[in-house]
Amino acid sequence: MSDAHCLDVKSKAARREKKLTDEKEKLAKKLARLRAKQEALVARAYEDVMVRYKALEEYMEEQSMNCVGAFEDDFRSFHEKLEEKYSTHEFETVTTHEASASDVGSDNNEDDDDAP
Repeated sequence: MSDAHCLDVKSKAARREKKLTDEKEKLAKKLARLRAKQEALVARAYEDVMVRYKALEEYMEEQSMNCVGAFEDDFRSFHEKLEEKYSTHEFETVTTHEASASDVGSDNNEDDDDAP
């Protein structure tokens, strides 16, 4: 091999190496930009999720309070109806000696749940 040929091969190798180094740097910069973009997208998505989670949490709390309020209203209404119905009603008091088996129910039916 001649010296000229060796120099030609070395210069071609150097040009390829420089081209690969430039391409590697270019890809590294592109990767850095993509990673920064990805981090920004993840941060934005996280913020969106947290906003939606907070809104859902507030909605669920509101719905829970509505349910409690509705239950309290129903209970209050039921209680008022009971008071209204039974406030004027006079109950007969019957002592246990006066009560007959037909008034209270017979004791023979207590074990019917266990029968096949």
